[in-house]
Amino acid sequence: DSGNLLEVAKVAENNAHLGEISTCLYNICYVFMRKSDLESISDIFDKEDVSEENSFTLHRLMAGSKRSRPNPSDICKNSQQELCLNGKKLTKCNFVTGASVSREGVELEKGTRKTLKMDECGGVEYSVVW
Repeated sequence: DSGNLLEVAKVAENNAHLGEISTCLYNICYVFMRKSDLESISDIFDKEDVSEENSFTLHRLMAGSKRSRPNPSDICKNSQQELCLNGKKLTKCNFVTGASVSREGVELEKGTRKTLKMDECGGVEYSVVW
């Protein structure tokens, strides 16, 4: 949530020497920022104390979320996510209604399995489109 955004960004900054891990944390923050509405982003600025460290981090988040915006061609045509989830496990965080999915080791003779909804326990309902 937005309350943790600044903390995650600070962890990324403080661990820049870890390279890829720091970059991944920043990318998570950037995606969160791009998916948030202006009101939510304004709340983050409003709730945080004005300090050199917070100002630097918030500035970096704003600039990074703009610079790291994907090209429309990079968005997965199936899941509509910035990162293609092909081969990844379906979770509550990455669930998209209407995505074509398959289960490892289970092949349909005909048709495509489309997601309908996910329940609170992570169970998924599908439809098969022939």
